[in-house]
Amino acid sequence: MNFKGIIIFVILLGALAFSRQFFSRTPAFEKPEQSRDRVVAGYYLTNAILEQRDQRGKPLYRLQAERIEQFPNSDLVRLSMVRINYPGSGQDLGWDLSADEGEIMAEGRKIVLRKNVRALERGENARRLIKTSVLIFDPVKSIASTDADVIFELDGYSLSATGMTADLKAHTVELQSTVNARFEP
Repeated sequence: MNFKGIIIFVILLGALAFSRQFFSRTPAFEKPEQSRDRVVAGYYLTNAILEQRDQRGKPLYRLQAERIEQFPNSDLVRLSMVRINYPGSGQDLGWDLSADEGEIMAEGRKIVLRKNVRALERGENARRLIKTSVLIFDPVKSIASTDADVIFELDGYSLSATGMTADLKAHTVELQSTVNARFEP
């Protein structure tokens, strides 16, 4: 082989090595380490209704959501456009909770509601409405609580506070701090 043939052979060998390296690369968006860290939905439901019952079979709550997504790599269950019906002790008693989004946590023992959260008391003499940005609902203990700002409305009266704990079974609401009231005639 002459000198010119050796140079052409080396150039071809370099081009082959470069093309093999270039074409065997995984694109940046498909790197294995990125796909492992990504949270992938295990299942999703649309226009779903879930009902949770206690050990005796009595309903704890009924949850409706436009979309429910479960993520198998974590304990996260994400909710969209959530409505929770807490039955209370009588047929027309109870509470209706609603929010734009939420999460079911701790295997269903806590439900966190976010964005445009409302809790409306049901019943013949029910007149209470609670508005906040975040609400943690514990269906086993029948407690709804928040550390966020709250607006509490009752018979045309409006109270604002920071933080609240509501015992939904006992129909009691405790405002935590910075309570201000507005009374309209």
